Amino acid sequence: MFQVVARGIEDDIVVGALDGGDQIPSWHELSRQYSISPSTASSTTTSLARKGLLERRRGVGLFVSPTAREQLLRERSASFENDYLKPMLTEAHRLRLSLDVVVALIADRNPQVTRISS
Repeated sequence: MFQVVARGIEDDIVVGALDGGDQIPSWHELSRQYSISPSTASSTTTSLARKGLLERRRGVGLFVSPTAREQLLRERSASFENDYLKPMLTEAHRLRLSLDVVVALIADRNPQVTRISS
């Protein structure tokens, strides 16, 4: 459950639902939101703070680090190829799907994905 909560907070940072400087919910609010114990919420936020994604302000709460989004985008971009792309292309090869077919499948099923030029 710890990983689910951490990933949820990280996802909120990546998509901009939580921006740098925003206060995140308290341990008690997180425990209610995710149906976890306050100690699990505490462990989760401590882990995210150790990664540099959250900053503790004594007596005030936990806040998203100003560089958290960029850090997460770098980390996730670096792992995207190994975690998602390689397994998908390996399976496409097993199924003898051409690259054109794979690209068409992605485009047809994900209209929100746009082509970005490098």
